[in-house]
Amino acid sequence: MALGGLAVLQPVAFGQAPVPASGPEGERNGAVQAGERLASALRGDAAARRAFVESSFSSGALASEPAARRAAALDNLVRDAGQISAVQTHVRSPRHVDLVLATERGRFLSAVIFTSAREPGKISSLFLLPARDPAKVAREAWPESGVPLDRLPREIEWRIAEQARDQFFYGTVLVARGDEVLFRGAYGPANIQTSTPNSVDTLFNSASVGKMFTSAAILALVDQGRISLDDPVRRWVPEFHAAGSDQTITLRQLLSHTSGVGDWPAQFRPHASQRAAVATMNGPLIAEPGARMYYSNANYVLLGAVLEAVTGKGLEEALRDLVFRPASMTATTLASGAEAGNGAIRYHFAEDDPLGFRGHVPHLETYGLRADASGGAYTTIDDLFAFHRSLYHGRLLSAALTREMLSPVVDFPGTPRPSRYGFGMRFGSCGGRQTFGHSGGGPNAGVSNATYATLDGEWTVIVLSNANAAGEELAISLCEAVSRLE
Repeated sequence: MALGGLAVLQPVAFGQAPVPASGPEGERNGAVQAGERLASALRGDAAARRAFVESSFSSGALASEPAARRAAALDNLVRDAGQISAVQTHVRSPRHVDLVLATERGRFLSAVIFTSAREPGKISSLFLLPARDPAKVAREAWPESGVPLDRLPREIEWRIAEQARDQFFYGTVLVARGDEVLFRGAYGPANIQTSTPNSVDTLFNSASVGKMFTSAAILALVDQGRISLDDPVRRWVPEFHAAGSDQTITLRQLLSHTSGVGDWPAQFRPHASQRAAVATMNGPLIAEPGARMYYSNANYVLLGAVLEAVTGKGLEEALRDLVFRPASMTATTLASGAEAGNGAIRYHFAEDDPLGFRGHVPHLETYGLRADASGGAYTTIDDLFAFHRSLYHGRLLSAALTREMLSPVVDFPGTPRPSRYGFGMRFGSCGGRQTFGHSGGGPNAGVSNATYATLDGEWTVIVLSNANAAGEELAISLCEAVSRLE
């Protein structure tokens, strides 16, 4: 399977793979063992890789993509990279392990493994991503004791410059303390063909970071007394006819991804409006409304349809009136990449070249599509900073609704770090401080973004990237660093 052009291998099953005991420790052992089997298969021959693919993935993963294709992707990787050996194993959670692999050709590879909850020890998702030399990463690690505030900009600059030199990060970065921006930087190309560099004013595809805007707009309508969080979605969007949608699904559940609405195959097609898009949602619910969280873009497209129905305006005009203008976000637009005049081209590696031996290629799959309410608006680091500070200072919502937006609602499973989710916000911690924000993008999708702001209002970190999957990792490291400042 390919996600945004990067080889993403999913479910395989291993001949007689041991089934670990149940519980967190058993799950952890199962994930580690899955990583060991992958490393062994990459050292072996084509038959060993085929056996790995046929025996180590979950049944659901194998159903989504043929074993032969998965094995072929591994064969291509070994052909291009030469001998591959594991150098580090990081256990991120009981069912999530990252392997760092060294290749004969001098490149490094991260194998991100998630194992199945239903089939312990079997791989549900495997992402093969470029990685940096662990020795370089160790040299660039932030000191545990923190750094003096006056050295912070220099310390940030040289670390990001190293990543940019390795062509591991293209994008923009902002770090602020309170309302004061301490660091802004831009790295790499916005357009390789025209030799246009990224600047701090470059527009980037925000991907799912844009869910924050939709959530704020919905809560603004609640503030105005025009809707209630407990309104059934079909009160406002009768076009919604997915199987099971006759059950009561509330706006509150859509905001927190607990509606039971699943993935939506028709999303990445042109739609005249959010309400027109909703009319193409005809799959069944995947769970009873309110039963559990399932992150799905469809929830936010439904909320976009509510915005259109209540305001009588198109989505962009509604967001502009309710969010962009009050937050002084002067550059943000729902225009497509092709229409955004100062927009960075998204870059990824070809599906058959996951380590980028042939360099970056443009990611044009959704380049001509306008953003929807689930994300994809083109924005800048300064506009995102304006959004965060406007929310914190109460310029977007009442005190009560601001508290609502900045409160976690449900655990967010499957994320690299322990997280919870609220209304268009992800909650976690950096250096012991509680944070809120959102990330956007995915492995080799040509976009990797993250915003982290501390709930006490002291620190904001924003990273927008138009290549690879380094943006969120960089944002996390910066967030941890500023939280430990002397």
